[in-house]
Amino acid sequence: MILLNSDVFPARPGWVSALARFRAARPAAGAVGAKLVYEDETLQHAGMFHQLAPNGWYWLNQHYFKGLPRDLRAASAAREVPAVTAACVLLPTALYDEVGGLDPGYIFMDYEDSELCLRVREAGREVWYCPDAELYHLEGQSWPSAVRQRASMVNAWRHTLRWGRQIEAVTARFPAAAPAG
Repeated sequence: MILLNSDVFPARPGWVSALARFRAARPAAGAVGAKLVYEDETLQHAGMFHQLAPNGWYWLNQHYFKGLPRDLRAASAAREVPAVTAACVLLPTALYDEVGGLDPGYIFMDYEDSELCLRVREAGREVWYCPDAELYHLEGQSWPSAVRQRASMVNAWRHTLRWGRQIEAVTARFPAAAPAG
């Protein structure tokens, strides 16, 4: 199955096949996320990582290479990542059902994708970034940024309370910021 936000559009044909081939070649892969690009041709998503907020009270979801050029060499490399956004993610329907799908308790559906990826990992599967599937994402343009920021803080707090220990373990395995290349 593919989860796809309504504000995501293909950059070129073949993205579904690219995701399916990628996952088929990696039997341990549970969730596979695509490269997402803003309309100004900069990167929105090349995988997600967790970063402790400056106050140290909760974990934030961050995107590798966000705002850098879409053709950045490092963002063109497939790799296992801590999490991927559900704006575009492929995973087996049976696995989605097994881990309980997306939790609707997050306000405006922010951080539910990170939780899904943590549950995929708990089920013994990996989370991967596939740069060969490339789409545009008009991230969050349909609602005010002030509302989104407040909702995101509440969701980050909830996410940390539920998953803080698991996030620490995943963060220990992956660098917080991959080198630009």
